[in-house]
Amino acid sequence: MRWIGAWRLLGGIAASVAIAAGACAPAPPALDDRQVEEWIDVLYPLPKAERLSPPVASRLHGYAGLALYEGLHRADPGYRSLGGQLIGLDPFPEPEGEHDWPVVAAEAERRVLTGL
Repeated sequence: MRWIGAWRLLGGIAASVAIAAGACAPAPPALDDRQVEEWIDVLYPLPKAERLSPPVASRLHGYAGLALYEGLHRADPGYRSLGGQLIGLDPFPEPEGEHDWPVVAAEAERRVLTGL
């Protein structure tokens, strides 16, 4: 039981150091359109490989595209969130601080695809 407490403490210290180091990091680079193309290229053959029916495949592409867009739209001030514009999609909270938007998009995509 003591080891679990020690690992939690060590994990908390590591997380604190990572957050502090991230706060001092330079601004992330500008968004590259190729990143979106690469995500779509990876996602495109998935329904065929998984032998998904057309309705399931279209739902997968729709959810994945929405997650990718929501993860990246704040990188460009010309784009607006779809939260509150689509039926059943509530507005998202505004993030605080600086973010590496391609990483945010990758995490959003991962959560959606593992949740389907």
